Amino acid sequence: MKKILNHILSLITFMTIMSLFVHATPVEIDGFEIDLDLINSNAEKGDMSAMVLLAGLYFYDEPEKSVFYFSEMSKLGFDNATINLARCYASGTGVAKDENKAIEILLKLANKGNTYAIEELAQIYSLNDDYENENLWLLKGIENKDNDNNKSHWLLGLNYAIGRGVAKDKNKAFEIYKMGVEKRYDYNVFSSLGNCYFYGEVAEKNLKESLYWNMLAQLDTKTGSPEIIAEIKKELSSDVVSEIEKAVQKKYKERKLDILNAEIAEQIKDIYCGFDLSGLSLAQSYLRLTEPNYYEAYIWNNISAKAGMSLNKAATANLKSKLTVEELKSADIEIEKRLAEIKKAKSK
Repeated sequence: MKKILNHILSLITFMTIMSLFVHATPVEIDGFEIDLDLINSNAEKGDMSAMVLLAGLYFYDEPEKSVFYFSEMSKLGFDNATINLARCYASGTGVAKDENKAIEILLKLANKGNTYAIEELAQIYSLNDDYENENLWLLKGIENKDNDNNKSHWLLGLNYAIGRGVAKDKNKAFEIYKMGVEKRYDYNVFSSLGNCYFYGEVAEKNLKESLYWNMLAQLDTKTGSPEIIAEIKKELSSDVVSEIEKAVQKKYKERKLDILNAEIAEQIKDIYCGFDLSGLSLAQSYLRLTEPNYYEAYIWNNISAKAGMSLNKAATANLKSKLTVEELKSADIEIEKRLAEIKKAKSK
């Protein structure tokens, strides 16, 4: 049974592979060993994981080839390939610029509730100063129960705050921001909420809340307001600031772990849907945990190698050194077991 994959193109860092040559094999770059001959062969057989890599590889120098792979993957029902195909049409990358075509492509996914397609649509309308349609789709993004991304909350809240494409309503903006901080990923909404508490126009002025949300945004994505943070720190006692800093660090770690665990769960689903390169990304995710899981990282690194990618030899040896003889024996058995399960799942 084929399922739609939500993070296809996040698994390859395009900037690190764009200088490779397709027939140079094997190649080692940025900690990864890539067997490009094997990947080319797999792509010709219709392997999705190989197509993803090649789409990224060609994107800068021969984008028309990337458009071809995006199109092929889109035909097979892979959402992120469809979204990237629409982006190419919207920007004129590798194909003649055609925003109407981009909108047509995105609408098919957006009407099914795809969060990323909704946000891409909103962006196209915004760039064309069509704020009414932008807000329409941002509202759909907020109403989508499956939406874990809060970018729609931030952008719609901002539009209400400044009256762009909608009647100006800072109270409405404040309520939207409060909804957004419960979601994952986009930290811009944190600083927006923090600023509401700082200026006290739509909520009671609360320097502690403002500092908390601005520091959280600043810690992760540098989107907090340094000026507001500095001003508040002058007003509050050092003990209060210290307590807030501790709370921010605690929340930050909890959110990062929550996001990482969600990514791991998604990557595991992707693998059993036939997306082999997820094994590489999954291996990396297990190493990013607060307490790295070397056992799982070793297993998924070996599984990813079957698709033509693996950690470099030094990194692979390092993983192996972290495991006991018994753990290695167990891992080797588990690798074969999971490969059989993946093969069975892909055939359904």
